[in-house]
Amino acid sequence: MTVILIDDRGAGTIQIPDAEGEERSYDLTLGGPVMGHQEAGVRVPELPRSVRLTRLDTGDCYLVGRQKSGAWWCSCPSFTFAKRADKTCKHCQCLAPLSAWLRHLLRETVHAERF
Repeated sequence: MTVILIDDRGAGTIQIPDAEGEERSYDLTLGGPVMGHQEAGVRVPELPRSVRLTRLDTGDCYLVGRQKSGAWWCSCPSFTFAKRADKTCKHCQCLAPLSAWLRHLLRETVHAERF
């Protein structure tokens, strides 16, 4: 389950559990398209849309997005250095349902505006 906390000003944080299961707060910043490039020795693929997650207690920052193929990608070490075929990480797993919900919300909004 993805948990988003929104304060009275409208600022939101997303909660992602760490390895011990403790919820950590991340600032979520929507980004635009990312062209494929190398960053700190890591190949960053082309991402039509991106999100920057910044962990509030450490300042660790990760770029997360969905590739044209539909596969998720993240710049965190867990994803970047994974040897398994089904590459994923807690950041991708958290953002996937949020992305699906936003697509559903936008589709419903567009549908409602037509009538």
